[in-house]
Amino acid sequence: MTERSVSERLHYAILSILQSYPDSEHQDYWAAWETAVTKKMHGCVFTDDDLRWAFEALMQHEAVELTKPDAHRKHAIKYEMRNGLGVDWRTFLLNGPFNVKATRSGAKYWDQLGKRMMTLVNPSSL
Repeated sequence: MTERSVSERLHYAILSILQSYPDSEHQDYWAAWETAVTKKMHGCVFTDDDLRWAFEALMQHEAVELTKPDAHRKHAIKYEMRNGLGVDWRTFLLNGPFNVKATRSGAKYWDQLGKRMMTLVNPSSL
């Protein structure tokens, strides 16, 4: 049986959520993202750090873009990484809504993950 890592399953869940929205983009609060991802994980346990690292890994691989709105613009502030670490991630991700947009690379990666996920013996565990 082939098991998928928690991080790979988180990547797939996040990208699946984005694919369900027009322009593969969604804005929401941390708690709402966590709830939506939990529903996609079907019982697979993950931590807040796992979810944050999944967002950051997807961003580093240019699969998604993370931005934050201000009073005038939807994509006013870009999430920054320095030396592999999110700059002020608590303020960015935990205070107010943030945007996640899948890129073309992200759509391609989602498709690849989907094909790999289907190699599971028990697809109901996706």
